[in-house]
Amino acid sequence: MSTTMALAALLPVTSKEGSTRATKTAILTKIRAVADSLPDGSRIYLGIDDDDTVLLPIDQEELEQATHPHGVTRRIFASTNPSNIIGIVNELCMLAFADGMDFFVLLGDDVSLQLGWFDTVSQNFKEIERSTGQPGFGCVALDDVSFPGFPTFPIVGRSHVEIFGGWAPSAFINQGADPWIFEVYRRFNSARFCDARVRNGIGGDELNESRYVKHTIQWKDDILTNAVASVRTAKPFLKETVTLDVLVPSFRADLDILQRICELDVPSGCSTQVVIIIDDPARIDARRLLEEKYGHRVRVRVNDGNLGASASRNRALDESAAEWVLFLDDDVHPDNLILHTYVDAIRAQGDYVSGFIGPTQMPPPANVYCAGIELVWLLYFWSKHVRSRKNDEVPWGVTAQLCTKRIEVRFDLRFPKTGGGEDIDYCLRVKRVTKKPLLGIESKCVHPWWDRGYPRNNRFYGWAEGDSMLIPMYPEHAYLSFPNAIESMAITCLASAAWMCGNSTACTETPVRCAVICFGILLCDAVFDVFNIFFEDNVSHFRGTRRLLAGIIGSVWYKNLGVELGHFYAPIRRFQFQVLHRFDWWCGKDKSKVDETRLRELMRFVAFAGLALLVAIS
Repeated sequence: MSTTMALAALLPVTSKEGSTRATKTAILTKIRAVADSLPDGSRIYLGIDDDDTVLLPIDQEELEQATHPHGVTRRIFASTNPSNIIGIVNELCMLAFADGMDFFVLLGDDVSLQLGWFDTVSQNFKEIERSTGQPGFGCVALDDVSFPGFPTFPIVGRSHVEIFGGWAPSAFINQGADPWIFEVYRRFNSARFCDARVRNGIGGDELNESRYVKHTIQWKDDILTNAVASVRTAKPFLKETVTLDVLVPSFRADLDILQRICELDVPSGCSTQVVIIIDDPARIDARRLLEEKYGHRVRVRVNDGNLGASASRNRALDESAAEWVLFLDDDVHPDNLILHTYVDAIRAQGDYVSGFIGPTQMPPPANVYCAGIELVWLLYFWSKHVRSRKNDEVPWGVTAQLCTKRIEVRFDLRFPKTGGGEDIDYCLRVKRVTKKPLLGIESKCVHPWWDRGYPRNNRFYGWAEGDSMLIPMYPEHAYLSFPNAIESMAITCLASAAWMCGNSTACTETPVRCAVICFGILLCDAVFDVFNIFFEDNVSHFRGTRRLLAGIIGSVWYKNLGVELGHFYAPIRRFQFQVLHRFDWWCGKDKSKVDETRLRELMRFVAFAGLALLVAIS
């Protein structure tokens, strides 16, 4: 890289300040401030609207005095609404390119630059040159203190203009070009945030208004893909890197856990940013603390209100532009090398799959409540199923730990804010769009027991409420079966009510018989579960009476009065009839599981019916 580097400062400038206009003196003062921060050999390229009554009368001599000792080029552009800033910048960029400038930076007249900033930028470009062998290749972004973690002011070299014919594609209007540039070079491990700081006076982050109407476009799919292909064609010898962002929705904003996630070890040849969406506007302090500690490695955003896990994950997906994303819950404890596991899997099989699912393990149960949940397999798809399908296709995975390609699919906000069913729906739609499977891998991640080790059953009821929405959404994965315990109890209550309506003399003893039958059905179902539990090695450290008690609690309290009650009652609240309908959790990948479920429910229903008959005739 040459020791003398000519920098072109591309500066669209306006006198507009909301509904008023700045004075000529104020504008020239801003331009002077920008000029004073530029290195020797720089030139300023001004873009001015043709209806700017303050800037147009300023003559060339006044501009040269304000920008001394740097040269200045001024161009007048037709005013548009919304302001086509990128169109202006593209023309200014090509003028600078024709003048032989080496580097290009888009600035605003309201920025404050740290002294000596370009020395830091130059060092970063030299590091990129050492790794790629390409002088002037890549992108270096300044550390914008008004919008941490966001590449607001990227600097690029001549090769960028040669490849793209300007600053950015004409599809951009006034938003998105800066992060687009950064993400293009991130794919080739040639994008850097540097320590030089800049402050954006007007605009900046999502909390501040800009001086123009913002016009956004969707650039993270085809536009980004095509740009990467253009670089690949122009520089075929460059090695591409894996871009894998970690997305964390967080209502708790537990700093200890969030910091552990931010400090996950990133393997070489991988670019990772942790995107945290705080779903509690009262925790703005957590954003400040995380941004101060981790800088550009983390991007923290705060929702305006409690929007829920799905909406927060969607915002995280919108913030990310990585090729791959890893969802982690804000209460998990991932192994420090978990990113290594996923990056290895992506490199080996990423072209053939839509994502990867690792097991999320719960700590060994310390009481009968946690043991009961494990014994009746309510967390089967969290860990056991994934481990049994290592390096094989899995139907879906929980968002506590889920890695997929970042595509246009978003989480469906119809599901409960607290979660339930949205992870299955998301996985199925990702597979449908990509036409590729999800693969089970062996990674290490621990999820602590909820509620300090004494989980409430309403958590499982809430999950079931969301799960029940899957049956009408995916009829191809639904099937009919025999009444389970909750449905059998409902049938008993309806039959008892009908009997009392037709036989007034039965109003005294029938409710008692109904209650006895319902209690007996729950107990009978628990007997079936406990019988199976004593022939399994799950939760092997629970033996004897503790295992018996755990099995009963798991069957009655968590499975039936939590999950199955949710599956039964939630559709009724939505005025949907789903009695006897089941969702195929294996999503057509293992028909034997459907047959096993039907047989199990048939055997239990026969027992329930026999019990009801005995009580009725006694």
